[in-house]
Amino acid sequence: MSEWREARLGEVCSRLRSGTNITAKDIHEVGEVPVFGGNGIRGYTSEPNFSGECAIIGRQGAYCGNVRYFNGAARMSEHAVVAVADAGNNTRFLAYLLSTMNLGRLSGQAAQPGLSVKILAQEPVLMPPLDLQARVASFVGSIDDLIENKRRRVEVLEEMARAIYREWFVKFRYPGHGDVPLVDSALGPIPEGWVAGKVGQLCLRVQAGATPRRSTPEYWAEPSVDWYKTGDLTDGVLIGSSEKLSNAGLKAGRTFEPETILMAIYGSPTVGRLGLLTSLASANQAALGLVANPEVSTTEHLWFTLEILREHLNQIAQGAAQQNVSKEKVIGCDAIIPPREVLEDFTRRAAPSWRLSHELARQAVVLESLRDHLLPKLVTGEIDVSALNLDALLAEQVA
Repeated sequence: MSEWREARLGEVCSRLRSGTNITAKDIHEVGEVPVFGGNGIRGYTSEPNFSGECAIIGRQGAYCGNVRYFNGAARMSEHAVVAVADAGNNTRFLAYLLSTMNLGRLSGQAAQPGLSVKILAQEPVLMPPLDLQARVASFVGSIDDLIENKRRRVEVLEEMARAIYREWFVKFRYPGHGDVPLVDSALGPIPEGWVAGKVGQLCLRVQAGATPRRSTPEYWAEPSVDWYKTGDLTDGVLIGSSEKLSNAGLKAGRTFEPETILMAIYGSPTVGRLGLLTSLASANQAALGLVANPEVSTTEHLWFTLEILREHLNQIAQGAAQQNVSKEKVIGCDAIIPPREVLEDFTRRAAPSWRLSHELARQAVVLESLRDHLLPKLVTGEIDVSALNLDALLAEQVA
């Protein structure tokens, strides 16, 4: 540690300042240039005001003090602080170091809510030699790049399965559809032999979760069983909950088996958000657990049926204090029931990509946990990066 140097953040940066104001009319849902605000990407625009490597520090908002590494061209708004290391330091290392420093704690020291660049510039940082910075940045960056690669693959694989569903069950362009006429139904023209039904008919079980009494310590002591809340539902496989129950708490709550689809039924904009269970778990009353009836549906078919109903569910959500939909409204939603041979063919084609996306999502979470464990120790020198074998670590973690 003798070669490490303590300095002020402003002393190791060639640039440390906020971006510039951009009006809402200049921010679009799609575009070539991302617009960064205090909480990440706000949208897209046509002209960048920054190009290169930097650490982006959120100045305001719910994620004030959050830090992300960025490399490319972007439009930085006045709510984002751009930090670029000088020639004697590594910008990616600096971004990783800053992300461990809880910069949000500094927001209360400014006259106005939010982070002051002036105060940030005075924050002490401990910097190792440049070559060590580069090795740490490369090591952690390799993990980050792998996580990002897996997440992109998850998106592609999910979209592959989703596209099959839409072709077959929305556009009715399934194999052999040209030989099957459309007939009138309560839901409009549908292929002959298909049935206009309800979501409830697709389900073997539909039940809301429950919250065991908080006043009973044994329900929450020695937590070992996942207990999901709507904030845990992110439209993908469920890998771990933010809060857990004891075995006694599980018995006092609601038990859901693997292959149960949890759906958020309270809160905007979470109404309709989904999560798939792969292990025994529980959930609170703001989530509905749905299990596919194997006679008329499969987990894959039910998942995408519920996903496509989200816009409708948000339209019918009611509640003065909090939007919500009831179990009755969910199971009463219209659904088209295909013949069994079509259902089985769809599942054979869609399941491989959809299930692979779940495994990749799990691997991404495991790698993120590894990264979060190592990062604070690497940027402070507690762990010597040269003593780590990245390939061996990755093989051990994702096995």
